Amino acid sequence: METLETATPSPDLSWESKHQEALSYIEELKGKGIQCVVPMPYSSDMYGRGKKKGQPYLSYFSNMSVIMSARVYKELGLDEGSFLLVGENTFGKDKKSTTELMTEKFRQLNVVGGEDSQEDFYTPQLNNTPQQIDALSRLQKLDKNPEQSPYLIVAWEFHLQRIKKYAKAYGLNAEFISIETILHAYYPKYREEKFAPIMEEFKRRENDFRVKILGRGKGTGLKLVTRVRGASVNDVEVVKDENGKNKLTFVDTTGKKRMKEVNKKSTKT
Repeated sequence: METLETATPSPDLSWESKHQEALSYIEELKGKGIQCVVPMPYSSDMYGRGKKKGQPYLSYFSNMSVIMSARVYKELGLDEGSFLLVGENTFGKDKKSTTELMTEKFRQLNVVGGEDSQEDFYTPQLNNTPQQIDALSRLQKLDKNPEQSPYLIVAWEFHLQRIKKYAKAYGLNAEFISIETILHAYYPKYREEKFAPIMEEFKRRENDFRVKILGRGKGTGLKLVTRVRGASVNDVEVVKDENGKNKLTFVDTTGKKRMKEVNKKSTKT
């Protein structure tokens, strides 16, 4: 039987074919004994004007990660509290972390689990993927039978390849599903083409991360070498084009730079 290693429908398939393939994969996951859902964080952003100026909010990518994780959690029929949130903090300890904002979003969606997530374990600033996967692996190894209880990692498709490399290196027992797969399964009205240019920008940024695994690519004693910058801000923003019309643009900066931009705006006003 062929194994679906990449839980994302092929890009050349029609929507109906993608829909059926996605549903089939999610049905397959029901027999995997999933222990919990792990929505990967994709940073926070910060309001630059108005009453909420200076306050952080979930980026588009993080927000979608939460919404799709909540949906697949419900579809799989997992027990209450079956979420793990990794402790990403974009703007420092004086601002709400991405993890706190994701927890709040889960509560808004009436999904039980935010309060039961392992936030204490993830209190340190896990601001890049290898740190996050390493922490998940260490937590999983505290279980009595981790081999029978995989975590389900929910992430954007362009990110999955790198996540899988880290999971293999750190010995994390996991299944993987892309946000796009969940969209294809349950959200036929999602305008995929609208965000295609933004996703291409994000993919190009992802390709800048060079992953080198020292060793044979498996086992817990390995080290990973990757270029890591400070806490990132990756988001979608609406701006005016040269004709005065709204268009979507990709935000790619760091937490420190974003805070400086907001502070400058505050000074001018």
